[in-house]
Amino acid sequence: MVVRKVGNRKVYNEGGVQYVHIRIVLPAGGGGPVMTSNLKHAAVSLDDLPACILDDWDDHVAYIAAPATVDVPDDVRAAGAGLFKSSGGSVEKLLSSAHCTELAHRHQPSRAPVDATAPRKVEAAFTFTGTGTLVHPFGDMGDAMWREAVAKAVTDMTAKFFSAGRVFYDTPPIGYAALEYPWLGHYLAVEWVGKLLVSVASRPFFLGTEEHRAITAALPAPTYGAPKYLPARSHWTRGPKDIQWAVHDGCYYELIPATRYAGTEFAAMHAAYRHLATLKDDGTCPPAARLALTARAVYGAQEVLVTMDAFDDAKACRDDAVLMPGRIQNAVAAAVAWLASRRIVYVDVRGPNVLLKRGTADDVRLTDFDDALVSPTPITNYADYMAAVGEFARELEDRFASICCVRMVGSGTFAELVVDLANEDMDAIRAALKAAFEALPVPPVVVAAVVRA
Repeated sequence: MVVRKVGNRKVYNEGGVQYVHIRIVLPAGGGGPVMTSNLKHAAVSLDDLPACILDDWDDHVAYIAAPATVDVPDDVRAAGAGLFKSSGGSVEKLLSSAHCTELAHRHQPSRAPVDATAPRKVEAAFTFTGTGTLVHPFGDMGDAMWREAVAKAVTDMTAKFFSAGRVFYDTPPIGYAALEYPWLGHYLAVEWVGKLLVSVASRPFFLGTEEHRAITAALPAPTYGAPKYLPARSHWTRGPKDIQWAVHDGCYYELIPATRYAGTEFAAMHAAYRHLATLKDDGTCPPAARLALTARAVYGAQEVLVTMDAFDDAKACRDDAVLMPGRIQNAVAAAVAWLASRRIVYVDVRGPNVLLKRGTADDVRLTDFDDALVSPTPITNYADYMAAVGEFARELEDRFASICCVRMVGSGTFAELVVDLANEDMDAIRAALKAAFEALPVPPVVVAAVVRA
């Protein structure tokens, strides 16, 4: 690690243990200066991240019911969801050591030895896996317990993953915070997917037991490849809501800041890009869906970098070109149907997300998969697609209602408008989608041979 500056050295004593606190300022770029133009600096400098997270909690951190980027056993997922549900969605209860202790005891193991001589002082400890085990004991922190645990997770995650500066990883960085109360504890997962996604990562366990050791050993430990850097000598364009994009050497780059989406939306976006990375062209992929085969997401500190092949010299379409019957609409509908048959539900059909290149036979491309959803099973018919889009539209309606957002009559997303059968403006695109699903290739029927003895 290259250190540009070390300062603010402080020495203090706590519980008879001497601690040294230093502030380390890291270089702004990667292994060397990243020569780009018009690129906005990272929203928060690396050395200030923990403090900024505590100061602007809502902008940086989101609670979700279960880990988004690693697989955990069903009983762990159920325990975490139960703990989350028991709080009634109250962040204050989840942050409070008193309330969280009560909630954890509701979901504690049914049988385990209890050490009656253990001190009843509330403590929290942070354990990070991946570079060994680092334990930072705290005293009773009251309502700050979760906040402090997450902030310390960020401190160690920053040192492990981002000592080289503004870099990105194929796998979202993750750390674990162990919250330990009298006799009882459980783990939190801290996942960096744009925002810091915090969730319960284990069922509660009694401290110092074999179960405690087994749960610690079983925490998922992803592997990480070499970090990726922003392209050098590239020109960036700033779009709405602080999104930035660039085209460099045949590749499209898009930087999405943590403030762009809610935590659950970042989790859904990660699921979509993870699934997109598994798609292959088996010879049936329509031209308009080909960019989806190259779409990838990599993860940095408080931002996500999306990449895909560039569609050079193309221009975004107008909304009416997509909504009116014709070649462009048919190409878009074919792409949407093919992606749905591969479990990707595209819910944002509109002009800016359709690229058109004049003068070529295959001149239409669907782009922007940030809002795509992953279906549990392939969707191969129009009715099932409309049902999936309708569910998404209802979630949007609930989201706007929860923030008391006043919307203009007739406004809405594609998902909300297309499921409104009274909206005649959407009749043509509905008909095109129905025809596209009917034209999907029929999967081959596998006939099992019966062998008789």
